[in-house]
Amino acid sequence: GVNPWRAGFVRLTDTLYPLSRIEVHVGGDRHRADGISPVVIIVCVYDSHGNPRPYTPLSVSLGGLAQVEVVTDQWGCARAQFLSPGTAGTYTVRVSHGDVIVSRDIAYSACVHVW
Repeated sequence: GVNPWRAGFVRLTDTLYPLSRIEVHVGGDRHRADGISPVVIIVCVYDSHGNPRPYTPLSVSLGGLAQVEVVTDQWGCARAQFLSPGTAGTYTVRVSHGDVIVSRDIAYSACVHVW
């Protein structure tokens, strides 16, 4: 039979591998430019081996209107929340960590109130 003590091994390390990928997820399908609706941005980062990279500081900005600093959790994800812009148009979400930068455009439409 197979000796369970020799069947394989798992190597644990505290090595922090380089950041190689940032994913940006924006909540909702429609974005209203009303200046009061929340915009939730989820950012997930991965190392050079494709593993989630925990406790990584990131800078997240929305169209140059606002910027926040966040730190990923133990699963390599962080949440940033902004208020929507007050003017319709396309705004860029920019996420950066050192020289790794990812941008994503979000279109905001004007609000139509029906009374």
